[in-house]
Amino acid sequence: MYDSRQILRDRFPFSEFSAPLNQFEMMNGKVVLKLYELMQRLINTTDRKPWVKVFTDTKCGEPRTRPRFKHVKLKMSPTPPKAYPHHNSLQSSNSSFSHLQTSSLSPVTMTHEGKLPPIHRYITTHRPDGKAIFSTELSENSIMKPLPDNMAFALSYTTQTFPVDMSSDKDVGQYSKYLDNAPGLVLSSGTVLRHVDFPPGMTCAMHRTVSLDYGIVLEGVVECVLDSGETRRLARGDVCIQRGTMHAWRNTSETEGCRMVFVLQPCEPLEVGGNTLVEELGTTVGIRSSD
Repeated sequence: MYDSRQILRDRFPFSEFSAPLNQFEMMNGKVVLKLYELMQRLINTTDRKPWVKVFTDTKCGEPRTRPRFKHVKLKMSPTPPKAYPHHNSLQSSNSSFSHLQTSSLSPVTMTHEGKLPPIHRYITTHRPDGKAIFSTELSENSIMKPLPDNMAFALSYTTQTFPVDMSSDKDVGQYSKYLDNAPGLVLSSGTVLRHVDFPPGMTCAMHRTVSLDYGIVLEGVVECVLDSGETRRLARGDVCIQRGTMHAWRNTSETEGCRMVFVLQPCEPLEVGGNTLVEELGTTVGIRSSD
């Protein structure tokens, strides 16, 4: 039997935290680590990565309807722990904890791996009799795909012409081709609907797209940073209209992920001060130039 205290001690880096275990369910005599989700929210993503020490706990007993346990008090420790000696066999012998297993003890900060809810994208169409229905041609899940810098993109829809040709669901077919081969940030003849997750504490590369963009905050708080040094703080529901400017996005929280949704539309060549502005991706990685 594996000791949940040992797993917590060895696996999770984050700031000081105290929580009663009686908030969590029991399964097979062990605490189901809903605590895991709370811990992720408190992970410190700065260079100083304190590690968990568990000071008080009680052993897990038999399953019960309302388990009663003492508080678990966690405090920072300056050095990371040694690897749990039996971690290689943990997944095979106890599936309840299999989602905790990774090949290293690095902090979990990727917002597209469980920290933010999945995205559902519902596409409508018509029956032959003209009645509206929901399309079943594509999955209703818009999947977040990670980038090398720990951001994540979900390509939720695209169009290739304006106005859009929706006859015989032509636009749905055109969009589906990009699901396995994502375009650049902008499509030169159509629109892009993209969800973006920013992990805690991250500032993306300064960049410019030749487009008019609507950026709406869905979860968390983000700061829009312009190359002039000006900034604006956006909270849930706020929108930023990007008009071909150099900008970056900064997640100001060290513990919470941020999610935005962008609608990008190509624009005519933009001239400022006698210079024609072009796409600039800066130090962005994992994103190709726009089509």
